[in-house]
Amino acid sequence: MRFRRQGSTTIYPVAVRHAGATARQARILVVEDEDAVRATIVRMLQSEGYEVLHARHGREALERLERADRPLDVVISDVVMPVMGGRELGERMAATWPELPVIWISGYPRDAAFGAGVSQDDQPFLQKPVPGDLLVETVQRVLESRLAPGLAPDLHRVAGRTTN
Repeated sequence: MRFRRQGSTTIYPVAVRHAGATARQARILVVEDEDAVRATIVRMLQSEGYEVLHARHGREALERLERADRPLDVVISDVVMPVMGGRELGERMAATWPELPVIWISGYPRDAAFGAGVSQDDQPFLQKPVPGDLLVETVQRVLESRLAPGLAPDLHRVAGRTTN
């Protein structure tokens, strides 16, 4: 898999197609402060058939969630962001939308991203740079787990790779 580089940031592949990929009408909110990374993730998910909303930070994400005309199915969020980071966003989302799953992404390892004593072990965590096929497959697994709780495979082991 090839990655483009823009400055010092590794960019996800623009489009990822793999066997068995099916377009879904799921709605996804991508929360990422780096414009190039956010745009690339949005394009990649749209190319897979998902409806994608996006936000630059946690505060903007909450505004999108509050104003959404239909419920969202999953949130993909960076952890370390300006204005409002992922940790606070996660706490606020859990209070208002407790069933809304989150896939966390960060350039930092899980423990460093969330800080000591904070557990997000029940939610997938992908460390950047994230291979596009792993991100898409993780989204698919999270959506499957919402449709059939308990029947979806372990979300921390996707395609034979550990996501945390």
